[in-house]
Formats: sequence, structure tokens, C-alpha cells
Amino acid sequence: MNIFRVAFVVALTAFAASAQAQRSCADAKTTIELRDCLSAELELADKKMEEYLKAAQVSVDEIKGSTNANTVDLSVAQKIWERYRSAHCGDVYVFWIGGSIRYEQSLRCQIALTQERTHTL
Repeated sequence: MNIFRVAFVVALTAFAASAQAQRSCADAKTTIELRDCLSAELELADKKMEEYLKAAQVSVDEIKGSTNANTVDLSVAQKIWERYRSAHCGDVYVFWIGGSIRYEQSLRCQIALTQERTHTL
């Protein structure tokens, strides 16, 4: 039953991120303009996530202390998550390979997952 809850949350997050990106990219008139706009949105989302990741690592370090042998390095989990995002949104791209919408769908996927990850951090 938990898998359904997770799927629902991911879908809801993707919808919210998609709605936000649609509002900010509503003025795009061509596929190229939309792709550029969504790429810029993704870049902003990545930067925000990086800030949250750094803050989370600082918090973990403060809680655990620098002398503790059992340190937590969030960068390992982050690299794994980045591979997941790449693979998952790559599959979205392949699913829509027959049309120019593939760029939009893949970028929206990346934005949604990035925003979800930022919230999780």
C-alpha cells in the first residue's frame, strides 16, 4: 500500500511542478523557446537543490559532530539520486521520442523530481 502513496505523492509533486513551470513559461511561442525556458527553470531548481543539500550536510555535521566516526556524507546519496533522475526522465524522453514534446516532458520530469528532492532535503 505504501508504494501507492509514494506514487501518488510523486504524481502530485510532478503536477505541481509542471503547473509552476507552465505559468513561468506560458509566454514561450515555439518549441525552442519552451525548451530554453524549461531548461532555465531546471537550472534554477538545481541551484536551489544544491543550496538545500549544502544546508542539510551542515545540519548533519553539526548534529553528528566532526569527531564521530560514523559520519554521514549526503553527496553519496545525491549522486545516486542524480543517476535515478537521469534514468527516469531519460525513459520519459524515450517514451515521447516520436515528437518534439519529448524535450518538454523530459525537462518537466527533471524539474518535478528536483523540486521533490529539494523538499525532501
